[in-house]
Amino acid sequence: MKIQLLSDIHLESQNDWCPTPAPGADLLVLAGDIGSYQANSQLTDDDFGLRRFSPLHGWPTPVVFVPGNHEYDALDFDAAHTRLRQTCERLGLIWLEREVLHWPTP
Repeated sequence: MKIQLLSDIHLESQNDWCPTPAPGADLLVLAGDIGSYQANSQLTDDDFGLRRFSPLHGWPTPVVFVPGNHEYDALDFDAAHTRLRQTCERLGLIWLEREVLHWPTP
């Protein structure tokens, strides 16, 4: 199995960055600090920049999202946590937090 791992992209400062799936990858893991909404954030969407990684919107593999500390910047923690989980559900991303994921799932 081939896993693509991306972290610390900080789309809030480079919102025009366009991800490319790794050839032959079976799974993408987004390991935190993908996008946030602190002052001067360039994100114009409402989904922390995660839509571009959505299997429901064209990303070719399943995607696991592990939130980083910057996703919560300038936001109420509990509200941001709920919003991130709902965003992952809406976009078809697998939320991973304090758990173990065996892949591929049985």
